[in-house]
Amino acid sequence: MKFIEKHTKLILILIFLLGIIIYGFIASKMTNTPYLNVDEELYISMARSFFFEHSFSKGYEILNYKCVIYSMIISIAYLFGAGAKLIFTMRFIGVCLMISSIFSIYLLAKEILKDKKASIELLAF
Repeated sequence: MKFIEKHTKLILILIFLLGIIIYGFIASKMTNTPYLNVDEELYISMARSFFFEHSFSKGYEILNYKCVIYSMIISIAYLFGAGAKLIFTMRFIGVCLMISSIFSIYLLAKEILKDKKASIELLAF
C-alpha cells in the first residue's frame, strides 16, 4: 500500500472533509432548540454574553466557569446571523472542532503503532 504512505496528508484531509459533510448534514437536520439546564444551553448563554458583553454570564448572573474556550469559539457564530441559522452555525463550528480531533488521533496512533497504514485504517473506522 504505497499509495497510503505517499498520500497520507491527502487521505487525512479527505477523511476530515467527509466527516464535516456527514456530521454537518446531521447537524442541519437537528431542528430542535437547546433544552433548558443542559450543557448546550449553558455554552450558548456563555457564548452570547462573551460576544456582546465580554464576560461569561447566564441570565444576568456572572458565572465562575473554567471551561470557556468552547464558548469563546462558538461565539463567532453571532457574526453570521440569528435564530435557527445561529444555532446551526454554532453546531457546525462544534462539528468542525470535533472532526479536527482526527489529526491528533492520527499522530498518536502513528507513534504507538509505528505504521501509517494502520493509523489511517484506525481513523477510517
